[in-house]
Amino acid sequence: MFKRTIGLISLIFTFIVPTLAQDVDTPTAAINAALSAVEAVVGERSQNFTFELLDETNDSSLGCPLITGEELPFTVTPIRVTVIYPDASYIVYTSRSGQTTFLCDPQFGEDVIGAQLNAEDACVVTPLAATPVYIAPNLTVDGVFTAGVEEYPVYGVSADASWYQIYSDLGIGWVEATAVTVTGNCDNLATTAVTDPIVQVICFVTPQGSFTNVRAGASTDTNQVGRIYENEVYQISSRNTDGNWFYIQPVGWVSDTVVFQQGDCANIPVNNNGVGIGFIDDESGLSVASDVALILEQLECTANFEGYLAPRIAVGESNAQIVAGDVPNAIRAFPSVDDTQAPRLGTIQPQRILDRVLAGPVCNQGFVWWLVEIDGTVGWTAESNQSSNDYYIEPVGGAPVIGTFDELEVSTNPVTELIYNTDATRLFALSTEQGFGDATLGVVIVFDGVTGVSQARIEEPTGILDIDYNADLDDIVVASGNGIVTIYDAQTLALEAELREVYSIPEQVFVEIQPSKLVMLIASCTDETCTASNVRSMDIVGGIELASFTTPSPVLELEISADDSTLSVLTEEGVNFYTPDTLTLISTWENSDGFALNSVALNENGSSALVAGCNNEACDEGRIGLINATDGALVGIVPSHTASATNVTYSNDGTRFVTVAEESGELIERSATTGEVTQTFEVQLVDVVSLAYTPDGTQIAVGTSDGRVQFLELSQ
Repeated sequence: MFKRTIGLISLIFTFIVPTLAQDVDTPTAAINAALSAVEAVVGERSQNFTFELLDETNDSSLGCPLITGEELPFTVTPIRVTVIYPDASYIVYTSRSGQTTFLCDPQFGEDVIGAQLNAEDACVVTPLAATPVYIAPNLTVDGVFTAGVEEYPVYGVSADASWYQIYSDLGIGWVEATAVTVTGNCDNLATTAVTDPIVQVICFVTPQGSFTNVRAGASTDTNQVGRIYENEVYQISSRNTDGNWFYIQPVGWVSDTVVFQQGDCANIPVNNNGVGIGFIDDESGLSVASDVALILEQLECTANFEGYLAPRIAVGESNAQIVAGDVPNAIRAFPSVDDTQAPRLGTIQPQRILDRVLAGPVCNQGFVWWLVEIDGTVGWTAESNQSSNDYYIEPVGGAPVIGTFDELEVSTNPVTELIYNTDATRLFALSTEQGFGDATLGVVIVFDGVTGVSQARIEEPTGILDIDYNADLDDIVVASGNGIVTIYDAQTLALEAELREVYSIPEQVFVEIQPSKLVMLIASCTDETCTASNVRSMDIVGGIELASFTTPSPVLELEISADDSTLSVLTEEGVNFYTPDTLTLISTWENSDGFALNSVALNENGSSALVAGCNNEACDEGRIGLINATDGALVGIVPSHTASATNVTYSNDGTRFVTVAEESGELIERSATTGEVTQTFEVQLVDVVSLAYTPDGTQIAVGTSDGRVQFLELSQ
C-alpha cells in the first residue's frame, strides 16, 4: 500500500459519456466519470456498478486511502463507485460533478494512480487587477474577499460562462470572466451557478448542507424531482405567497429553511403555479432529474383521446419529424403553451428529425405533447392541436408496416414468450435449443417486425427463465438461470446493465420493470422445494433492494400495468395488487373456491385485472374473472373453453382480450367491455404456448409447442 499527496483538486479524465437512466438521487455525472476512467485503463467499458454516497468532507483526496489530501475551504460529498467486470472489480472515488476522479485501487498500480496527481493542466484564473469576489455571480450581491493578482484554482463556472467560481484561504466565491485571464484545461468545468437573464429582481440561493431536495410544488408533500448540491448557486424566478418556498424555473421548489439566500429575495414575484419537473438537460454536468412520471400522471390523456387528435408517433429514436412548412415547433420546459408556466427552450425547424422521442403522450389545452430531444436540448413539444385539426409532427417515412407473415421458425422447442417492442420493429421470441452434449441453451431470437428476418439472438447456457420489454427505455430484460438479470438495448442489443445474484433458485422466476422509477420486480422460489416465493423490488442503478415479501405459495405470474401504477402477483390463493416500488398492498382478491389459476392481465391504468383459470375442480371448463384492482372485488365471470383457460392477454388498445385453452390450439377473443366473443381460432396439431397482439392490432402472434410463431388475422 502506498500514498500520494494531492493539493489542488483537478480534472483527471474528460471523456464524453452517455447519460445514465436514473432516479432523482442517482449521481449520474460521478458514475459516468468512474466508468470512463476505468475504461481508459482497461480498454473496455463496464455497465455494471454499485455506488455509495460517502460522508461530506473538506479533504481534497475525497477519502481515497491511497492519496494524502489537503484541506479545502468548502465541503464536498464524495461518491465511491465499484466498477464491476466479469473477472474483476475496481474502486473509484469521484466528486458528485464527476470533475475530480481518483482510480483508488491498488490493482491499477503506482504509475496509474500517481499520474492522476499531475495538476499542471488544472484550470486557474489570474485577476488582471485587484478584483472583488462575490458570493453569487452578480454584482449586486455581497462580497466575500478581494482577489489579488495571483493564480486561483477554479471550482466551477456559471451556465453562461460569464463568471468563474474560485477559492482561496479567504473563502469561495465568484469573479467576472472579463476581469481575469484563464489558463489550464477549463473545458469540462462543472456548472455550479445557473442564472436566468429574464428575471429582473436578483435573488440567489445555495444549499445550507451538502445537498437540498427540490420539490414539484411548494410543499414537502409533493414529489421530489431533484437535488441541488453544496456550492451550487441558483437564481430564483418566483416565490409562493407565504414567501417560504422559492421556485427555480423550471427545476422546482426549495424551502427557505434549507438554503442560504443572497440578494433581494423579498421582492421577487409571487407565483404559486410553477410545477417543478427537474433538470431538463445534463450538458452542465448537473443531475438530470426530470420527473416525467409526475407529468404523465397529472396530464394523462383522456380515454380514446376524446377532445384531442390521436397520436401518430411513438417513443423511439429518430422516428418522428416536424411536418413540412414554414412554422417551427416550440420546445418547452413543460407541456403548456403558457410562456409563464412553460418557458421556451428553443425551436425545431420544419422537416427536422427528432433525435429521440423520450416519453408521452400527455394532453393539455387541446394539444398532445411529447418529451423529445434534439441537438442536446430536452423538452416538451406539441404533436397536434385539436382546435385547428393540425398535426405538427409526423412519423419518419410513415407509420411502420407490420409484416403479415404466415409463420416464423424459432426453434424445435416450445416458444414460451413473445414480446413486440413499441414501434413493432422487433419481435422477441423466447425458446430453448440443444447445446453441446446434453446441455440446453436458453435463446431469445430477435426478428425484424417488418420483414420477418432473424436479426440477432441472445444466448444463455444456464437457460433463460423470463424476459420483459420496457417501452419507456426501449430495453429488453433477460433473467438467466445463473441468477443474473441483464438489460439490453432493444435495438442494438448493447449491454445496458447487469444485476448479479438476484436470485439463487432458478425456478418460477418472473421479472418486470417499473420504468418511471427504474425499479425491477423479481419473483423467485424461496428454496428448492418451491413451496413459496420471494417478491422483491430493486433499484436497477444501485442494485439495492427497496422492499420485499414472501408469498404462501409459488408465484404463478407477475405483471405491471402499462402506466406503472400497479403490480399484480398471482398465486393459487388469488391475486394481490401492490404499488410496484414500495410493494404497498392495494387490494386482494381471494380465490375462495380454490379452482386452479393460470394467468393474470392488468388493464392499462391498473384499475382492473383479468384472471384466467379453471371453472370447476375437475378443470374441464375454463373461466375468466374480472377483478376490480382498487378493492379486490370480483366484478364478473365469463366461462371460456372446454379446458383450463391460460395466457390471458389484453389488446394494445385495451378493448379486447384473448385466452388460450390449456394443451390445445383453441383461442377465444372477447370484448373487454361486454365479455362477448369477437373471434375464435383453432391452431391445428400443436399446442399454443404463448401469444401477443401485434402493435397495430391486426394480428395475434402465437408461439407454438413445436417452435414456431404463427400469425392469426383479426377481424376489425
